[in-house]
Amino acid sequence: MRSTMILFLALFLFAGACLAQTAPSIVWQRSLGGSGNDEAFSIQQTTDGGFIVAGESPSNDGDVSGNHGERDYWVVKLNSSGDIVWQKWLGGSDYDEAHSIQQT
Repeated sequence: MRSTMILFLALFLFAGACLAQTAPSIVWQRSLGGSGNDEAFSIQQTTDGGFIVAGESPSNDGDVSGNHGERDYWVVKLNSSGDIVWQKWLGGSDYDEAHSIQQT
């Protein structure tokens, strides 16, 4: 009985501590892409405080211009405010996707 009571109190205190934590606030959010089913598969923060995003896009409108195939790799560099600094498309005439990216 005593061990059950100690376990209950420990769980109660742990749950209270978890509930007392506040959720992180959103600093900014941004939708990227065009009218197609654009997908981001990898997002990494860069040393300058911005982000690099890698994925694929079948679009050729909106934020996307330069797609030359069915789906091309789409790499986008964002600054710390979420604005596009540069973007690059890579690929041939068929499906090409980038699933991982890392700053070097």
